Amino acid sequence: MLWGYLQQGQVRDLSWARRMALASGVSLLVLAAAGLLASPAQASENALAPDVAASSQPDAGDPWEGTNRRLYAVHSRIDGAALAPAARGYRAVPVPAVVKRRTNALRNLRAPASFANHLLQGNGGQAGKTAAAFALNSTFGLLGVVDVATRSGIETREEDFGQTLAVWGVPDGPFLFVPALGPTTLRDFSGRVVDGVFSPLTWAKGADTGWGRAVVGGTTAMATRESLIDSVEQIEASSIDPYVSYRSNYSLLRSSAIANGAGSVQDLPEFADMEGDDALTPDVAVASVPDPDPPLEPPTAPDPKPE
Repeated sequence: MLWGYLQQGQVRDLSWARRMALASGVSLLVLAAAGLLASPAQASENALAPDVAASSQPDAGDPWEGTNRRLYAVHSRIDGAALAPAARGYRAVPVPAVVKRRTNALRNLRAPASFANHLLQGNGGQAGKTAAAFALNSTFGLLGVVDVATRSGIETREEDFGQTLAVWGVPDGPFLFVPALGPTTLRDFSGRVVDGVFSPLTWAKGADTGWGRAVVGGTTAMATRESLIDSVEQIEASSIDPYVSYRSNYSLLRSSAIANGAGSVQDLPEFADMEGDDALTPDVAVASVPDPDPPLEPPTAPDPKPE
């Protein structure tokens, strides 16, 4: 709800402290709920979701699987009727440079949140690089349309508050599948509230800021969905259970992101996070594990004894 208010500009006149208090309070309440709902005393897991139809092998991180599967079904209808067709239209832009510039501008808007999260994680070096990149791209790069920082050799890494909470030791909480947003967890979903506070659009004032937020929000959604067209189609076509594939891929992606890419996985982006126009694949390459029971080699015949 807070994010909706932020998007509509209904709280833009609040002071910085009050905004942070609102965002942090909502985030902490959600996280507290995650801890309670995901605790072992879930006697009432069935009471919370009495119609949960668990799979033959229920996932401990997905106590609301039945509800999530129904939300996934709603998402699939929305995606097939509106999001996917709009994303294909977005892809139809014939000039690659135009798409790249839109991607650069959207990524630049997320830089303040990345800067704050680097600081909160104690990573001053990356925070400095992110601040320098944002300053360069917002000025010489025409509000981020041109990625001057990367051309100047400043490499940055995006961070969100969900990752920061993970670094602080906050557990994932239950898995969620949010229609039109995609797979997430209660921790990561609440982290979006705090990240929204750091968006430059949250602080913008003026008669046209509402339209500006709507345009940026719509463009972000289309750019994100466009980057996933091929991956989603392949998962939907080849997976026996697409819902489980999305859940597994999301978990692996977030684990790798929290470890700053140290994990041996190939990222499948979530619906809400765009990582640019890099090539994507729905396959997750997990590091090979030695077979604990290797096949036995047939015994060789003994050498004949000398006569």
